[in-house]
Amino acid sequence: MKHNFLRENPSRPSSIQSPNSFCRRLAQYSHLQPGFTLIELVVVIGIVGILLGIAIPNFTEMIIEQRVRSGASDLIGDLVLARTEAIKQQRRVILQAAPGGWKDGWIIYVDIDASGSLNGGETPMKTAAKVQGDTLKVCPLTAAANTQIVFRGDGGVANFPLGTESGLLVSDDRGKIWTIGNSGNPGARTREIPISNAGRASVETLNKADGIKCP
Repeated sequence: MKHNFLRENPSRPSSIQSPNSFCRRLAQYSHLQPGFTLIELVVVIGIVGILLGIAIPNFTEMIIEQRVRSGASDLIGDLVLARTEAIKQQRRVILQAAPGGWKDGWIIYVDIDASGSLNGGETPMKTAAKVQGDTLKVCPLTAAANTQIVFRGDGGVANFPLGTESGLLVSDDRGKIWTIGNSGNPGARTREIPISNAGRASVETLNKADGIKCP
C-alpha cells in the first residue's frame, strides 16, 4: 500500500514568528502610540486647577443667591396671603414672627378677638418653618416690624405709624458686614422687602452703598 504524506516545503517561510522577532515588532509599535509627556501633564493639571479656582467660588455664590431669592419669595408670598385674607374676611390678619425671631419662621392667623396675639379659638392658617441654612437671616427694617405685621380689613398695616413704611430683610452675610466702603457685591446676598403703610410689599435688591444688613 502506498501512502502519500504531506510535507512542509522547506523553501516556504514559516508563519510562526520567533520570540525575539515578536518583541522587536512590539517595541516598534509602542513607539507609535500617542501620549503625554510629563511637562504636558503638569501643564494640563495647572490649567484644570485654575479653572476650578474660578468656577467653585462662582458656583458657591450662585447657590447663596438662589437661597436668598427663595427665602424672599416665600416671605413675600405669605405677606400677600395675609393681606388678601384680611381684605377677604374683613378682619385683622397677623403675620407673626416665631418666638426666636423671623429667622426661625412665622405664622399667619386671623386675630378674631383683636388682641394682637394668638389666643384660644384662633388657629394659624399657615406656619412657615425656619428659613434654610444657618447663615440665612431674616430681620426687620425698623422696630415697627420687630415681631409682627398686622393687616387691617382694608389691606393697610395697623402697626405701622401713619405715613411710614417698614419691612423685612433677607440676607446671607457669611460673616461679612455690608456697609458703605466695603468691597464685594452684597446685592446677590441681600433682598429688602419694603412694606408700605397701605400694605403693599415688593422685593428689592440692595447695593453695598445702602449700608443695610441683618445684625
